[in-house]
Amino acid sequence: MQKMTTEQVLAKAQELGEMLAASEVYDALNRAEADLELDGAAQDAIAKAEIIRAELREQLEGGTPPEQLQEGLAQLRAANAAIGQTSSYAAADAARKEFADLMNRINTLLKFHTGQEEEGGCGGDCSSCSSCG
Repeated sequence: MQKMTTEQVLAKAQELGEMLAASEVYDALNRAEADLELDGAAQDAIAKAEIIRAELREQLEGGTPPEQLQEGLAQLRAANAAIGQTSSYAAADAARKEFADLMNRINTLLKFHTGQEEEGGCGGDCSSCSSCG
């Protein structure tokens, strides 16, 4: 392989970024995030959880002992469960995980091809790898 300048490497990185932005995985992520933004029930649940979280933070910063925050913590758990039960949140979460998985696969390949694979990492034969294949 021929030597590449830093500028050439950065140009390839930009090209990869543009390819990611045009990918079906990134498109699915954007659609899922937009659907979540438009879901009134999900947005209400998120707002409620944020209010509870802020109140708990305020109480902690005000010196309230953690053991006196159990009711608020229970309310926060219930609010977070309500968020997780909305289909738009579940879809957005799945899309985020799929995009993160793609990014992890890219990083694994970059590490392997630069000789920086982690212990137990990539063996180089992508055909048998669930992370690459």
